[in-house]
Amino acid sequence: MRATGMTYFEQIVASTCDYMRGNWPEELKDLKWIVEDDGPIGDNGVDRYSVDKETMTIKMYRRPIERLTHNHRTDSNDERMHIEHFVFHAVEDLMN
Repeated sequence: MRATGMTYFEQIVASTCDYMRGNWPEELKDLKWIVEDDGPIGDNGVDRYSVDKETMTIKMYRRPIERLTHNHRTDSNDERMHIEHFVFHAVEDLMN
């Protein structure tokens, strides 16, 4: 995780993870996140994220989230909610 020089996408992932840590401090105290441009191709197409329960790490794939599942952008709030949606799902998968 980089504290400075983060992209808009990384800032949203970071703030969403911070929000979730605040709500589940014990369960998510070791939560880590990584942003990569592209994800692997999974059973249902290109993955939007992956989780590693051993290391408590979520990996978010920027391009698939931005381009493949969001056909229109109305404003920056809509874009933020779209990205947050996938972070929530990744953390949910991490926590079962």
